[in-house]
Amino acid sequence: MRNMERKITLTDEELADAIRLTGITDPQQLVRHALSEFVKKLHLDRLAKGGFSPDFEAPPRRRPPHFRNDLDEDGNPLPD
Repeated sequence: MRNMERKITLTDEELADAIRLTGITDPQQLVRHALSEFVKKLHLDRLAKGGFSPDFEAPPRRRPPHFRNDLDEDGNPLPD
């Protein structure tokens, strides 16, 4: 991968906030870190929405027996 020089414009306030929050004082490292974290967040958001396949349907979930409402108020199983 080739390094390419880019020019970005940030306000002093944006840069100061980012430095304060991350502790990264070098602007190049700060931008690299921000981009890396942004890409990670996008990947996690996509996974949380069902992964990389938009047609994916999650299988139905079954609750363990002790979560069902088939117990009386003392926690004993109800008769069938």
